[in-house]
Amino acid sequence: MPHTTAAPGATDARLITIQGRIDAAKVIALEQQLAGTQRIRRIVLDLSDASGVPPRTLTMLRGALRRVLRGGASLTIIGANAPVRSAIESCALEDVEFHRTASTALPGRPPAGGGSATSARGGPSAR
Repeated sequence: MPHTTAAPGATDARLITIQGRIDAAKVIALEQQLAGTQRIRRIVLDLSDASGVPPRTLTMLRGALRRVLRGGASLTIIGANAPVRSAIESCALEDVEFHRTASTALPGRPPAGGGSATSARGGPSAR
């Protein structure tokens, strides 16, 4: 199930980690965790260890991520492999940032490996 912690260096951010295949049970658990984050301004979703998103689950995940964005929080996804990132990009969500590592995504942590941020549209993100 997803694991939630306060994002290091940011009091208004929440780091949520999902490991393995992103199935319906994990998306439901994610939605439950997101329900308690109304005052959180930034959600960082760590998908470094996520292995895939089945098409039916993708619809559920898209709904959960859209609710985050509609609620006014920003959404940053870190470590998503190419198939997972492609699946999320297919959701056509606006203003989602993708980072390779947590150190490039979280404030107050020095960048490792010179990774850069990109938006869901694939271009450089506005940061």
